[in-house]
Amino acid sequence: MKSAQHRTHSNTVGAGVPEAGDSLSAEQLCLTVRLRARPIGWTVAPGDKVMQTENDYDREAYNGDIGFITAIDTEDAEITVRFDGRDVVYGIGDLDALVPAYAATIHKAQGSEYPAVVIPVLTQHYAMLQRNLLYTGITRGKRLVVLVGSRKAVAIAVRNVSGRRRWSKLQEWLAMVPARAIAL
Repeated sequence: MKSAQHRTHSNTVGAGVPEAGDSLSAEQLCLTVRLRARPIGWTVAPGDKVMQTENDYDREAYNGDIGFITAIDTEDAEITVRFDGRDVVYGIGDLDALVPAYAATIHKAQGSEYPAVVIPVLTQHYAMLQRNLLYTGITRGKRLVVLVGSRKAVAIAVRNVSGRRRWSKLQEWLAMVPARAIAL
């Protein structure tokens, strides 16, 4: 794998791509707009936020990892993504493991924290109005959580403790293990 910093041929874009939170100069903005690529059904460009959707042990990129596209190499048909300061290169055939990450479901966000979280809470999504989902969504936010919707929907979610019963064989398996094997 080639490092994005060592690429010099003219088909690579991304040099000078701003980090998250940086502002774009007019020149960078024009460069970013011109150099967009559409390799996998959605348009990608340097600076786009993406999420890894499956574990890739060879690349050390794991389900739920969030990164930013730092370079698009049209000659080699590769895209470079920076995850926590580490560049990972994807060939065009490997891009199905990435999705845009400007928004994520509560399920995908589980186990992660974000500076700000916006949660739609609407009666139209009645099946999703569950206390455990609302709690999980709210606890993902570090500094700011915004609920968008109606007070009625929030009240329904808070009162709805039923959820779905989890069907597992844990109790059955534990009953088969001798008590002395479980003691700590």
